[in-house]
Amino acid sequence: MDLLLALTYAAFAVALFKIFRIPLNKWAVPKRCWA
Repeated sequence: MDLLLALTYAAFAVALFKIFRIPLNKWAVPKRCWA
């Protein structure tokens, strides 16, 4: 269940990156926590 939630969050984050082109530096720390 946790893995599914993590994958869903990852897909959502990637979608945001492509749509809004958010700087990766802002998400580097949070992304490293669950990755």
